[in-house]
Amino acid sequence: MDKVRILICEDNEAISTLTKFKLARVGYTHCDIAANGRIASELVVTTNYDLVITDIQMPFVSGLELTRYIRNDLGRRTPVIILSSNTDENTVLTGFDREITVFLAKPVIPRELVQRVKKLLKRK
Repeated sequence: MDKVRILICEDNEAISTLTKFKLARVGYTHCDIAANGRIASELVVTTNYDLVITDIQMPFVSGLELTRYIRNDLGRRTPVIILSSNTDENTVLTGFDREITVFLAKPVIPRELVQRVKKLLKRK
């Protein structure tokens, strides 16, 4: 797990800090935090992440735009977990059309998120 790199893209500092803490407790200690989509877009160019966790509604670049950028512009198959309080059918289906891996509704249950992360990273 030491070499596993995770990007957490979340503009709510409490959520991103809690997510990083919960992942570190189970051994995922190499987590970067991006407070907005623009920073996340820059980070995914310079670092080959094993997993990206992102909110949909982010300043500058949304989580869906970030996913499209990772898939289309960078050509990477990096698993992407989308977190959102917007769970209407259109939003969820658009996410899967953009090739997200997992959609989790906010408020996210931290243990569920950790289990999803473990499962996705086990596949890699």
